[in-house]
Parts: sequence; C-alpha cells; structure tokens
Amino acid sequence: MTRTSFTPTRKAPGILLAVLMAAMAAGPVFNYGVGALSATIVESYGITEGQYGFIITAVFAIAGLAAPLLGVLADRIDTRVQLTLIFGGVLVAFLLSATWQSYAMLLVAALIAGLAQSFSNPVTNRIVAQRVPLAQRSAWMGWKQSGVQVGLLVAGLTFPVVGAAFGWRGAALFGALLCVPLLVTGWTVVTRLQRRARESTPTTTTPAPSPAAPSAAGCAPAPPRDRPSAGLPGPTHGGPFESAHVELSDAAADGVNPGPGQVSQERTGERSGLRAAGAGAPGRGAAASSGALPTAVWLLTLTSFLNAVGTQGVNVYASLFAVRAMGYTVTVAGLLLGVMGVIGIGSRIGWGRVTGRLGRPAPLIQVMSVGGIVGLGLLVLAETTQQHWLMWLGVAFHAALPLAANVVINSGIVAAVPKERIGVASGLVATGMYLGFALGPVVVGQLVDLTGAFTAGWAAVAGAYVLCFVAALVLGRVQACRA
Repeated sequence: MTRTSFTPTRKAPGILLAVLMAAMAAGPVFNYGVGALSATIVESYGITEGQYGFIITAVFAIAGLAAPLLGVLADRIDTRVQLTLIFGGVLVAFLLSATWQSYAMLLVAALIAGLAQSFSNPVTNRIVAQRVPLAQRSAWMGWKQSGVQVGLLVAGLTFPVVGAAFGWRGAALFGALLCVPLLVTGWTVVTRLQRRARESTPTTTTPAPSPAAPSAAGCAPAPPRDRPSAGLPGPTHGGPFESAHVELSDAAADGVNPGPGQVSQERTGERSGLRAAGAGAPGRGAAASSGALPTAVWLLTLTSFLNAVGTQGVNVYASLFAVRAMGYTVTVAGLLLGVMGVIGIGSRIGWGRVTGRLGRPAPLIQVMSVGGIVGLGLLVLAETTQQHWLMWLGVAFHAALPLAANVVINSGIVAAVPKERIGVASGLVATGMYLGFALGPVVVGQLVDLTGAFTAGWAAVAGAYVLCFVAALVLGRVQACRA
C-alpha cells in the first residue's frame, strides 16, 4: 500500500497559524516580562544593570548552544512533544522564579526558558515548509514571526500592571497561567489535524517495482528515499504527523505536481522569487546530497547574529532606559514595550509580504540595518537632550525596521534549502540569532555599569548594525552570482 501524492495547493487552516504564533510568543513572554519589570527586579534583587543583563544573556546563551541539536530533532520528533517542551518549559521557568526568589534561581529559570525557546524557530519553520502551500508561505512567515512581537505586546501591557500590584512573584505566576491554555490549545489543534490527515489520506495498491526495470526515461531506477512527509513533521512515514499532502517529490515541494502533465496552481512569479531568496537554487540538490549547506545559509546566519546583537540590546534595556535615563515610571516604561510590540507585529507582517514579492532578502536586511542605526542615534540624542519624543521615535524606528529582520531571514532560509533540511538550517540560523541575543544585553549592560549612562551601549550595538549591513552586501553579491 502506498499513498497517492497530492499537490499542496489547499490552504492551510488558520488555527494552525494561531498555534505557530503562540509557539513563537511563549518564550519571549519570559524575556519581555523580565524586561518590562527590569527596574523592579534590579531594585528588589539588589543587582546592578550589568547583572540584570546576564539574566537575558542566560536565556539566549543556552538557546544558542542548544539550537543546532534541537534543530535536527525538530526534523524527527512529534510536533506535540515539541510544543509541550516550548509551553511547558516556559511555564516551569516562571514557576521556579516565583517560588524561589533569588538571583541565582532567576538565572536557572532563564536557562530553562532559553532551552524551551530554542525549539520555536526550527519546528515552526518546518511546519510552514511542509504544510503551507507556496502561495501562502511569505504571509504565514510574517504572521508567524510576529508572534514574537505579540509576546512583547502582552508582556509590555500586562506585566507592569501585575508587577506594580504583586511584584515579580505575582507577575511570574501570571506568566505561568498564560502558558497553560496555550499548551492545551496547541496539543488539541495538532492532534485534530493529525487525526484528519490519517482519515483523509487515500491509499492505492501498487505492485512492487522490479529492481532491474529501468525508468521511463531509460535511467536506472532511483534508490528508495527516506524523506519526511509534506505534512506536519514527524519521525516516520505513515505516522501521526502526516497531512493529506504526503510523500511529495522535490518538484512538489516547489509547487509542481509530481503527477504526469500536472502543474500546481501556485503562482509562478512568487515561486521564482522565493527560489531567488535562497541565493543558489540551482545548487540545492547538490547541497542536499552532499550534506553541505548553501553559502546563503551561512551568510544569513551571520546577519541573524549581528542583527540580534542590536535588537536584543535595545529590547532588554529599553524599559530600564526609560526609567533611569528619561525619568518614566515602571508602568509607563512597560507601555514602551507595548508600543514596540504593536509596531513590531505590523512591521513583521508587512515585511513578510514585501519579502514574498521581492524575493531577495539582502536589500531588505540592508534597509533594516540602516533603520537600526538611525533608531539608536535617536536614543542617544534623547538621553543627551532629554527630549522625550526622540526616545519614542527611536523606538519606532527600532520596531519597524531591524526588529522585523527575522522574518526576512527565516523566509530566506525556507527558500534556500530543501524541505528535509529546513530544521538543520533553521537551527543554524537560530544559533546565530540566540548568540547575538545573548551578546547584546551583556555589551549594553557592562557599558552602562562602566559609564553610568546608556550612550556607549547604544553606540556599541549600532556598530553591530553596521557590520550587519556589510554582511548583507556580501549576501547580495552571492545571490547575484548564483542567480
């Protein structure tokens, strides 16, 4: 019995997108919750700004170290297990930090939250690559990545209010409660999709091919392939992870029906654009067979690292900057994160659509890097002149441009490698991102401790954006040469 191949042209269900967004949002709620109450945590735990930065560094250091291994596992283990590790891990982190209130335990909780977060990009990218038709992918990548900003919005609007009334312990318990319905919903949705896939997957009886029989083209028969299904990723073929669109060939993965004479209804222009984003689609088959990843993947990893140094340096210290440098209350400073979240959601969705039309990520990354430099310059001017509107404008530049780079980078990754290697490539890029996330807060925090002001820290992470711009230029040249 073998399953019949289908072209993945049917729209993926919207409830699956909600689960993907929740998976991206859950982990950052811990980071941003800590960030929203940064001034409270610094005072109540009796730590310096630099020590506070090590909390977020712990999150992303462990996430960066774990991402390559977990990226491989994302190609092999059940999605429900991975969702449980994401939501359950963050829940445990919140509970530990609420139960034992010490700086050491907060660091332990941060390590657990980081380990949970390291699953987010590999598993969600894998699902998008295998379950979402090509015509929807750019939009879905934008919405999926905006889940991070949803976490920022939720943390910015709720944690300062809860923290003002009940302190960090109450806010941590609130965060743990948020994870419970997300875990239940994610498990239920994926289980139902798996059940429907098993019930709707047609089977046909086909005779076993003769080992010596040549193919229709006169070539030797292709060796059997052990490749993942095109549905929700799972450990084995025929397992509970397969959707109605299963056993797709490489052509099917690009929107072409593997059946004779059949062409998918995917838009040819968008397919070409997405292939171009991979900077070398002609070599994808060779890269897959040899085990080598395309050059574009390594350059996207570098840009992810450099962009992350800047974005997380600002994300972690924006609230504390508003309190210490600009004289805001903790609650109003938390609203600053909420504003970043709202702008970030719109920017990620919008840039995701632009990515789908333009195809190549390099020019967009260059624009976003320049936007990050401008935003940091405005923050420096805000601290120097005490002009509050400069701070809000600087945060708007940050949220609208560099904060959205991750969706462009992830769209490039989905297009750059065959779908059976999405988890590996995503894990590599996630490593760069998480290590950048870990470095940014350390740089800013230590410079604040040394100088007593934020200017040096903002200048340092602006330098990371300059290097990111240069790396994007190189990526553009590689794409131009391979196109």
